Amino acid sequence: MYLNLLEIFLLSILPISLIKFKIIPPKFRLVVLSGVFILLAGLIYFQDISSVQLGIKTNNFSSAIIPYLSVTIIAVFALVILSKIMKNKVAGKWYEDQHFLFLFIPISFAQQFLFQGFILFKLESIFQNLVAVIITALIFGYMHTIYPKPVFSMILGTLAGLLFATLYVIYPNLILASVIHAVLNFTAVYLGFFTFVDSEGVPEKTELNLT
Repeated sequence: MYLNLLEIFLLSILPISLIKFKIIPPKFRLVVLSGVFILLAGLIYFQDISSVQLGIKTNNFSSAIIPYLSVTIIAVFALVILSKIMKNKVAGKWYEDQHFLFLFIPISFAQQFLFQGFILFKLESIFQNLVAVIITALIFGYMHTIYPKPVFSMILGTLAGLLFATLYVIYPNLILASVIHAVLNFTAVYLGFFTFVDSEGVPEKTELNLT
């Protein structure tokens, strides 16, 4: 139990905190993310965790695709309505932004692999499903405090985490979970959520800074 909790702390809470409190400069976030997944890959290998245990399977694809698609459509509409209420500025010329071109798809898949594939899997071995879902969602929400409006970002991230984790517990399919996350991640960033803005409130472009 304690070893599982330590692994979760090292893979999620610690790296998020290091960036949030600027112990590690935000520009190194991709380096931190790479380190997290090297550690994650090592844990999966040495603990002999199978791809099926991580949710990488296709045997429930036909039964899960409709629920995942329905939730995606509803969540996209909810984000559009919320962005209008908050009067967000959309990301202009998103096709020139390196985040949209290179980051959001791999990061979306990586986050699902970490949170639903590994963290939720570990928590379910310790707690009941409901508790595991709530803890996973709270950690997922905490991850979003590195973005502007940290309180709002955490609330929205936690709600998204509850959605992802609940759907995954009912229909454990990491492939579909990653696709829905990529779609919602794109929508949220495009609509001005989790986006840094300049002095005029215009979303800034994301640059790929590795050093």
